[in-house]
Amino acid sequence: MIGILGESMELAAQWLAKYKHIGPYRWVLPLETFFGITLCAGLAMGFLGSHRAKQIAGGQTTTLQQAVRQAEQAAAQANERAAANELTAKRLELQSVSIRKQLLDLQARASGRTISVEQETNLINRLKPFTQTNALQQARVMVDFDGQNPECLHYAKRMADVLFACGFKVQSVPSLRLASKTGIGLLFEVRDGLNPPAHAREITKAFSELNLPVIVIGNTSVAPGVLHILIMARSDG
Repeated sequence: MIGILGESMELAAQWLAKYKHIGPYRWVLPLETFFGITLCAGLAMGFLGSHRAKQIAGGQTTTLQQAVRQAEQAAAQANERAAANELTAKRLELQSVSIRKQLLDLQARASGRTISVEQETNLINRLKPFTQTNALQQARVMVDFDGQNPECLHYAKRMADVLFACGFKVQSVPSLRLASKTGIGLLFEVRDGLNPPAHAREITKAFSELNLPVIVIGNTSVAPGVLHILIMARSDG
């Protein structure tokens, strides 16, 4: 600002000397020199200040960009950790479900109904001659059980295996409709309760002889020649 003011005074002095026809003032040259130097110094300081400001702004921009990149990387790592934790939680949940099922399975095996090896041997000795001497093309056994009860499932599987070893055609079918039926235990259904198929009579007698009591009822929805064995949850749990 001082340099500009000095240059203005110099210009005014030159115009005054021109129109007044007087020589230049002796103090004009020193002032001109001083103000010229001042102006150059001011311009230089302005340039250096602008350059420094740009350097500072550039450094701040670089710092901010680095901070943004670091924040983005931290966010990405946090998302990865969250995804990994979610996956781990799901795996643990599945493992927990599997362990609970295994525990129920073991409990069912330990305390549930079953057919002992001795009973199996007696049933085979009792029923095998019948299946070998009778035409059983239409004689079928369906083992229906509560599909939500592990104890019923193991008992049904054991019974199906034993009857198959005796020579019968056995089909095992889980059923959700039995889930709400308890207290009956083992139930035999045939189409005609007063005139059951021969293989149904033989199986019923064999079970009764081995102290495996059953209830036999008629159900017209059962196909002819089929013994429908329903295994439901025990009334004692």
